[in-house]
Amino acid sequence: MCCKIFKIVFTLLILFQVSSASGEYRQIRPESSYQNFGQDLSSEASTPSSYQTPRFILYFGKKTATANSKILSQGQIADFAFQILDESYAKYAKLFDYEPKKKVTLKFLSPEEFKRYTGAPAWTSAMYFNDEITIPLNPNKGINLSDLGRALKHEYAHAVIAEVSDGKCPAWLDEGLAQHLEGKINPLLGPALRKWISTNDAMPLEWLINGFTLLNDDIVPAAYAESLFATKKILAKNGYKSITNYFASLRGNETPENSFKTSFDISINEFTDEMTKEMKVWRVHGGFDP
Repeated sequence: MCCKIFKIVFTLLILFQVSSASGEYRQIRPESSYQNFGQDLSSEASTPSSYQTPRFILYFGKKTATANSKILSQGQIADFAFQILDESYAKYAKLFDYEPKKKVTLKFLSPEEFKRYTGAPAWTSAMYFNDEITIPLNPNKGINLSDLGRALKHEYAHAVIAEVSDGKCPAWLDEGLAQHLEGKINPLLGPALRKWISTNDAMPLEWLINGFTLLNDDIVPAAYAESLFATKKILAKNGYKSITNYFASLRGNETPENSFKTSFDISINEFTDEMTKEMKVWRVHGGFDP
């Protein structure tokens, strides 16, 4: 039987904080403490605002007014967010041949609210858990709509994948698809994967089924990069149709191993062996991104 995979999903913006001076990453471990997730924020002083469409509920936390009043109103941010989410809904429904039915909640919180609500560090960029996307708005910084759009595409991809796979999508494919659909590849991925594959084979995908928080710190960037590489390999050979078949098989309680072989016409071990060879060639002759 295939069991649902319990995980809180983070974007790469959360996992890696880039120093503008050196270009190096500082890894942020996401498993730090999420026991506070969903904590009541009703004690805050200001009044929250909420917006709703047939598919989405958008909530502004009680301390987010100063985060956007100087440049964009809450209404303008809501319009932008709904536009990105609606466009993503249409795109993902077509790609996965599945119309999502669950209503997703989007919460824009101040960094303080975000930390209290999720237990995550205040600088965390976004997270998805249990039909809810949560994004902090920093009152001391302007809003980069390009980054916000990417975060919304990425996190909503996780929401759709969770629904279409009945919560059974392995973390490597979940994260690989979300990165691919986000549109812009994190520039740290290429160097991280090149470093790993120069002295190692591809990580067994079994390592990456339930998320990456139990991996050693120094290989987490490569794990995200390999997830994207593996996902792009599947898409290049089999397209999205094979992924929709895979999700349907998982929903039907087929074992992950049989679902993989039936949907992608290759066993997981054979796929990993092929990927090792392809990544070693890519390390020398490929482009910057995985």
